Amino acid sequence: YNHKAEVFSFTSLLYHVMALEKPFARMDPAMFVAEACLKGKRCALNKAWPTEMRSLMTSGWAAEPEGRPEFLAVVLALE
Repeated sequence: YNHKAEVFSFTSLLYHVMALEKPFARMDPAMFVAEACLKGKRCALNKAWPTEMRSLMTSGWAAEPEGRPEFLAVVLALE
């Protein structure tokens, strides 16, 4: 566990804010772990959202923590 786990969590929260959804509305936490962590499933991104936001979420959800951006890059992307 390192700060890259927080990047994953933050970009997941960003998804739910943009989707106007309550986190875990469609699944309980155990199901989320099974689907997202074990099977690598990710939320479908709305094509109407800005490309930059979709790219930020996609990179934040990289399966390997090393592939996720640094948090400073996330902050700069949101500015």
